[in-house]
Amino acid sequence: MVRVVAPGGEAAPAPAVEPRPFPMVPLVASLGLGLAPFTPVPHLVEKLTWLVTGHPFKPIDVFDLVLHGAPWVWLAVSLVRWVRARG
Repeated sequence: MVRVVAPGGEAAPAPAVEPRPFPMVPLVASLGLGLAPFTPVPHLVEKLTWLVTGHPFKPIDVFDLVLHGAPWVWLAVSLVRWVRARG
């Protein structure tokens, strides 16, 4: 850490930390990639329904669930970090 010293020998005040912006990119990714294709049922909802009802999963279905679920995890982590940064 570098300490900034003013010409008089006193330490300069620390710069203000800007608040973390609202996580729009994870939100858009969640609504876009996380739910696509939208008809007849959002894909993530369909895969979660399969998981709950015990429908047999193939490896591609597991990959698909991870692919469509990742933006939602990213959004959840971003929202937690945003809320914590706001105090």
